[in-house]
Amino acid sequence: MSSLSSSEAEVEENKWKTLSTYCPLDLFSGHVNRMHYALSSLALNPQNNLRIFKDGMLIYGCIDNGVPSKDDKTCLYNQLEAHFGNKDDPTTDISQSSVLQSLEEIIISALLNTSHCDNNCQHLSKKRKTEIQCNTRCAASGYKPLQTPTESCLPKGCVLYNLLKVQQFDDLDIEGIYPLYCKMQEQLSRNPTQYREIWNLDRKYKKGYVTSILDNSVVNGHVDVRSIKKFLVAMTAKDCSIMIALLPVDKTER
Repeated sequence: MSSLSSSEAEVEENKWKTLSTYCPLDLFSGHVNRMHYALSSLALNPQNNLRIFKDGMLIYGCIDNGVPSKDDKTCLYNQLEAHFGNKDDPTTDISQSSVLQSLEEIIISALLNTSHCDNNCQHLSKKRKTEIQCNTRCAASGYKPLQTPTESCLPKGCVLYNLLKVQQFDDLDIEGIYPLYCKMQEQLSRNPTQYREIWNLDRKYKKGYVTSILDNSVVNGHVDVRSIKKFLVAMTAKDCSIMIALLPVDKTER
């Protein structure tokens, strides 16, 4: 899940001018302080990992391979202050860090929210604990806890929980999958029509697709096509973007 090594390689290739301190392990930890650190790191150096839009227009993010300028951060602050400033006393100045922290708190609340979870989430968490322990740490992460860290977890059904479960479908990695893929291609070359039907390769990606690739009882042919499908779905989830839409709400509507 950590992308620090690839980020370092991209800096060496001059894709980005500076190395980001953001690590997905911090964001997926479920630990509020670590999640705050991850979001703060994204705000300081978004690279291609963070973009903020207002009314469909990009107001913050990396346009080139540099880091946002002071003017960019001031512009973001001015846009956010209208929503996160002190409305009871507009004359009171709110620091940029306080405004950004307020935004981070809303984002973290959305990422850990489980109120939307229904029966559609159950195929991801069947026969599993109600939470995922996420205490793994990356040595390259800049997060330094002020005290001995407590165990943290992702609540069952939140968007990060569901995304992580799909990312964990792959248990072989590319080194284990590639030989299976070559074997599958060899058999397909002999009789493509037959094996495409046997292996259900042309099936539409509907609601039951994930359930079918998790069914250990399904064995079609001599190649473990199910593992290949799980790998492809997991890789898709690892390159997935999360979009969070915020709307102003009147106090009477809360």
